[in-house]
Amino acid sequence: MILRLSAEQKDALRQDREALKGELESGDAVFKGSNCRCIFCKEENPSAGIFTGKDGAVQLYKCHSCGFSGDIFDVRAQLNKTTVAAELKK
Repeated sequence: MILRLSAEQKDALRQDREALKGELESGDAVFKGSNCRCIFCKEENPSAGIFTGKDGAVQLYKCHSCGFSGDIFDVRAQLNKTTVAAELKK
């Protein structure tokens, strides 16, 4: 039996900086402070990082080199080569 996340759990994940950082580290990101090299474009300089969205709650990843940006579900989709919709159904 697969347990799906509730809407409240998904919102909590979107606001969890450490969960996003852990997801990125599972893709081999190495953080120096709040910055890291992008795991998607393999930029040599630390041009990516985590920041708080305009709503003041959601944690977002952004690479200033390739332009990839998104929350934990966008990152999971990119890492797993799926869609955000597929990740939200998990």
